[in-house]
Amino acid sequence: MTTKINYLPVEEAVKIIESGERVHFSGTATFPVNIANALYKRGMENQIEGITIQYMHNISPTPFAGEECLGKFHLEVIYTGGNIRKAVNQCIAGYIPTNLGEVARLIRSGVLKVNTAIVQ
Repeated sequence: MTTKINYLPVEEAVKIIESGERVHFSGTATFPVNIANALYKRGMENQIEGITIQYMHNISPTPFAGEECLGKFHLEVIYTGGNIRKAVNQCIAGYIPTNLGEVARLIRSGVLKVNTAIVQ
């Protein structure tokens, strides 16, 4: 049996995310920059607000760490790399102090709540 896979442009795919949701991004070097940028664009166009973005570690530039994101996005990171440290120090982003190996358990147990997971 063959399953048909339907592909969507990223601009369409991020429309499933609604205001107030918690979105978890997976990946470090494979961080889905195109999806993050499409979601950021929706926020900057006032289509969504109050989105919490979680990720473990991202070595790519992140669009969610600027002051213009306040009220639209709140970034929570589990590891602070050079691309996000300034935002954490300025309280634009939050820091979740935990071992990277504990993240899956924290999500399954509900300690880290997730409405949508972006896995690449």
